[in-house]
Order: sequence, then structure tokens, then C-alpha cells
Amino acid sequence: MPRRPSNLWRVVACVAAVVTVAAPAARPADAQQVARAVLANGVTVVTMPRPSASLAAIVVLVKTSALDETPQTAGIRQLTQQVLMRGTTHLRGDQIAVAIEEVGGTIGASTSQDYVEFDAVCLQSGFERAMELVADAVRNPAFDPAEVAGQRQTLLAHQRTAAADSYRGTLVNLFAALYPNHPYGLPMLGTAETVREMTGETLRAFHAKHYVPASTIVAVAGGVSIERTLKAAKAAFGSWTGPPPPVHEAAEPPPLEGTTVTADQSGGRQIAIIMGYRVGGAESPDYAALKVIEALLGGGMISRFFREVREREGLAYQVNCIYEPNWHGGCLMAYALTGHMGLEAPRRVLLAQFGRLREELVPEDELAAAKRFAIGQYMRDSQSSQSQALALAWAEGCGLGYEAHVEFPKQVMRVTPQDVMRVAKESFGDHVLAVRLPGI
Repeated sequence: MPRRPSNLWRVVACVAAVVTVAAPAARPADAQQVARAVLANGVTVVTMPRPSASLAAIVVLVKTSALDETPQTAGIRQLTQQVLMRGTTHLRGDQIAVAIEEVGGTIGASTSQDYVEFDAVCLQSGFERAMELVADAVRNPAFDPAEVAGQRQTLLAHQRTAAADSYRGTLVNLFAALYPNHPYGLPMLGTAETVREMTGETLRAFHAKHYVPASTIVAVAGGVSIERTLKAAKAAFGSWTGPPPPVHEAAEPPPLEGTTVTADQSGGRQIAIIMGYRVGGAESPDYAALKVIEALLGGGMISRFFREVREREGLAYQVNCIYEPNWHGGCLMAYALTGHMGLEAPRRVLLAQFGRLREELVPEDELAAAKRFAIGQYMRDSQSSQSQALALAWAEGCGLGYEAHVEFPKQVMRVTPQDVMRVAKESFGDHVLAVRLPGI
């Protein structure tokens, strides 16, 4: 039964033992606490103490998503995030870098479809200072005109690099076709036209509207106690005020009909192929089944894509399956990089593997191997304090609650061959085929 040390906290048991297909029951000594609190201003704090850890990891997740952008403002979240790391009303960007290094740490930020993440990892002795630095960047950006101009040029360079990359360039085209007239279809890095129009005042107004306490999650994992985390979070974020967060209302993208094809050319010699299907997202009851399907099709050398597309048929240099469990609807993608083999043969074999899942029950031994791969990957990805903090913040942010971080292996173990076939029949029909062809 959950222990309640105060009316602020809820505590659950987090099993730290390695999970296998026949997982033994966890001993009490294997358990860790996961705790959650909401500050008076609406900031949510989630923490997983690891007493033996010498490092502490902080993840501040701000729930500003692609739904906050329009075709005219595409890329504004990315540019805002970059500028926030370049100086506050208290410290210049170089001073932030020096300050975090003085406590044996690093600091960074990234943008995804559903949130913007700021993170710091440091020696646990410098935890309070690291929390101050991250909070200062999130709360008090300076929007110095020179920094805005410099980061605008940096983002334009990132756009050019992404466009030249076989996978990233094709992925942008895939999402545009998979989510027409929907914010997920907008380029996350924006376009040259939208970014050039963004000024410091544009970013300042966006920050004031979307970077607000009630949209912010502070997740901590590592060598700091629950009490110490709450005290530091209150000191760094407790005085922050702001308006209520915007209400997200995005219309469903229009239904796909058959196969939608989008193609462009590059200066390379290879053909990049991405097939994308709309599937359930983070809150879908089929989340675990989709993670198992991802492992079945693309989980390393034991996967069907590797064995059939690369090894047996020799049709691709690289092949993979990627599930993106976005908060407002997910997608599952097959990716292949090929050359002289052409387009049609790899496409045919990839489609055949999706068809097998619709028409044939997965053998129990193959399903068990895929489950082990999915759980093992999850456990490996959760080894560090930083990855644990991000997992806690992500689960809290998408509405599943921090308990989802520890329930995932159990959910995977419950997936049956019938679940896989049902999800495949429901999901793997209409799709988008994005192709990047060699230049002439």
C-alpha cells in the first residue's frame, strides 16, 4: 500500500530488479520511492531518490507542444529554447556554463513534438546550485538581441543540415504528409521564412504565454532525498507566477486513403524510404503492444526487418522500425536506406512484414524474444539518473502519471499474440510512403 509521509506526497514502490520473461518477485530491498508534489503555483515535482548515486539529475519539462505553433510560427519553440540557454537577466550564457561546471555538471535543452526539456546533471553536493541555474534559464531569459540574432543563424544552419540528411530530411516530408493541416505536420525546426521573421519580442511574448508554472514539471533522480528535492524546487520555482496554460485544441488530421506518396531528390547516391502509419500514442491502451511490435520488426538482429530485408533479401544497408508515442497520436515507421537495389523491392518486403502481423499470429517464442528485447532496451535506457528523471517527467506530462515509469515492463509481459494481430489489423492499412531519391 502506498505510504503517505505528508499530504503533499504520494509514494509508490519502484522495482529496481532486472525484469525477465519469468521475473521473480521483487524483494523489499529492491524497491525505491517515487514521490510527487504540486507546488502552490502549479509546478509539479516528481522525484526518485537513489541514495547510492553520487550524481543528481534534474529535468524540467515545459508542456509547450507543436499545437502551440502555426504555419506562420513553425520553429518558434526551438528558437526560444536555444535563446533561453544563451543568457538570463542574471547570467550570460558563458557564465551559466562556468557555473554548472563549478558543481561538476552539465546543462542542456532539447525540443520535441510535445514539450521542451531542460536538464542538468551534477554532483549531488551541487544539486541546489544546478536547480537554481535551470530555473533561472526557464524563468528569466534575457532575450539579448545579439543572442537572438546568433541563435537565429544557428537554427537556419540546423535546417540546412537536417535537409541534407537522408533520414531527417525524409522524416520531415513524412510527417507533413502523415499529418496534413495538423501541427505535427509542421517542421520542428521551422522554415527559413518563419525563423527569419522571429524577433526578440516575438520570442518574449511566446515565452510569457507558454512558459508558465502550471505547464512545468520538475523531475529529479539520483543522490538527493525527497525532502531536499522539494526544498530546492520550492526555492527555485516557488515564487514564479504566470497565467493559466493555453488550452490545446487540435482538429484530427484528415483520414488517409490508401498510400500517400511523397518524394524528393538529394545529391546523394542512396534511396531513403520511410513508411509511416498513424497509431495510438502515449495514452493508448495499445502502447505496450506497439512497443512489442516495434521490437518484433526492428529490434536488432533478431527482428523481422533485419532478417528478411537485410540478411535474406539483401535489399538495404540500414533497416529499422521506430515507434513515436506522441501525446496527441503516435506513428509507427519502417525505415530503409538502400542503393542499387532500387525502391520497389524494399517497399514490397517491408509491406509484406506488416501484412504478416495482420494475418498470422506471432509464434510464442518469437514474441517472448521481442518482449525481452523491449524490456531490456527500456532497462538499459533507464540506467542513468538523467534517463530516469526524463522518464518520470514524460509519464507525468502525457497524463499517464509517474506510475507508468515502473508499470511498463509488466504491461509488456501481458501482450499476447492476439493483441499484436488486433493492433496490426487496426493500424497497418492506409499509410504514407516518403522517399528520397538520388539527385540527377
